[in-house]
Amino acid sequence: MKKKIMLVMAALLMCIALLPAAAWAAGVVIEQNDEVVDIGKKIQGEIDKLRLTGGTVTVTGQKEDAEETLHLVIHENVTVVWKAEYSGGVNDGDLINIVGFGTFEVADGCVKAEVEVSAEPDGEPIIGETAAAAYAISGTFGKLVVTGGEVSATAIGGDIELATAISVNYGSLTVTGGEVSATTEDEDGNRDFDLAIAIYGNNSEVTVTGGQISVQADYGNGIAAFAIVGSGNSEIMVTGGIIEAEALGIALGIGTADKGEQTVTVAGGSVKAEAGMIAMAIGATSEGTSKVTVVDGELTAVSDRKAEAIALKNGAVTVIGGKVKAIGDEYGEEPPAAISITKKGVAAYLKDTCIGGFKVVGEDNFESAIGMIVEVEDLTIPSSYHGESEGLMKKAGGVSAVWDAEGVVTEIVFTLEDASKMRLVWGPGSCDTGGGSCGNTGVGTLGALIMILGAAWAAKRRG
Repeated sequence: MKKKIMLVMAALLMCIALLPAAAWAAGVVIEQNDEVVDIGKKIQGEIDKLRLTGGTVTVTGQKEDAEETLHLVIHENVTVVWKAEYSGGVNDGDLINIVGFGTFEVADGCVKAEVEVSAEPDGEPIIGETAAAAYAISGTFGKLVVTGGEVSATAIGGDIELATAISVNYGSLTVTGGEVSATTEDEDGNRDFDLAIAIYGNNSEVTVTGGQISVQADYGNGIAAFAIVGSGNSEIMVTGGIIEAEALGIALGIGTADKGEQTVTVAGGSVKAEAGMIAMAIGATSEGTSKVTVVDGELTAVSDRKAEAIALKNGAVTVIGGKVKAIGDEYGEEPPAAISITKKGVAAYLKDTCIGGFKVVGEDNFESAIGMIVEVEDLTIPSSYHGESEGLMKKAGGVSAVWDAEGVVTEIVFTLEDASKMRLVWGPGSCDTGGGSCGNTGVGTLGALIMILGAAWAAKRRG
């Protein structure tokens, strides 16, 4: 009899082991009267139960005015699906902080961080003494996913206002739907810095296939609004959705910061930056080396002061499809440019994909720049073009560019003013292979601003 019981138990255990992770599921309902620490205990308890088997924990319910950080540790084979309506404010702290190699998905409901700092009784801000810093979700090591709902951060009042909706630290973020936004709301002349999505750490990735990502700093001085900023050896891929940045000062749809090799690929959707001073749909202006590839979609920069759809400091730009537009004052001090190079780099774009000027000019017009921008006649170049400049039209910079079509990869070989050579892959495979590299020197005004912001956020996350 014992033998039969043991065999039955063994069979049951085998069946349990073969069940898919999705079969293991739990649910947590949060309520308004729950303390944040108790909400954390309830959710974490269900997560820990699934540590060995894996599975999904679905969170529903509602909680407003949360004043403490909700901490979660999500194990590698566990997914937390967030469908609750959750809001509150933790000044200079995350509303939800996640660590671990699991997955946190916002599928419905919301995560809204709002921090407001009161002014003096006479209504004047406390200059130099206060800061309003709102952070909605921070994830370290694991996977963040937004498929629906809303994630937002709003900072109000204080001398300095900082708002970040989602920060990714050595992990990944995928946005397929929903809304992600950061904004500051104050008209008292405060300094505003807004990031919808911030990426920190090597090998961090952001993929956007849908939804809407927006950032707005158009109150007071509205210094900077960056929709997505990557640092380190990070990758940003956009195949759909809407990305928008608006500021009175500097607006970046997608930006790079810090050192490292950063890759930005746009294969669909739209990226738009509109600003009173400087607008860049893609601002690859960091000290590191950047590779920017546009396969499809639309990039737009709008500013009467300085509009650059793709601004490159170091690296390579390839545009083989879509539209790249810069809109501004064509007769001003800084005419609009579809592509600009401010230190050392190369760029090639398919004829009729870019609208606007092209320039290889030192950043802020104070430094010299080495680079070259060419227009390419066709996407697929016949092998007969090998070694010839046929089909290439120089638009800015120099000295020369020729084809190298040996083997299965077609490259454009650039010879620059300092006699160095840089290569850029051309054709349908441009999105997957190749790219340029070059030396790195100073970062200039805009690059310095991005690096200062990135360093400040990174220090906060690591602290």
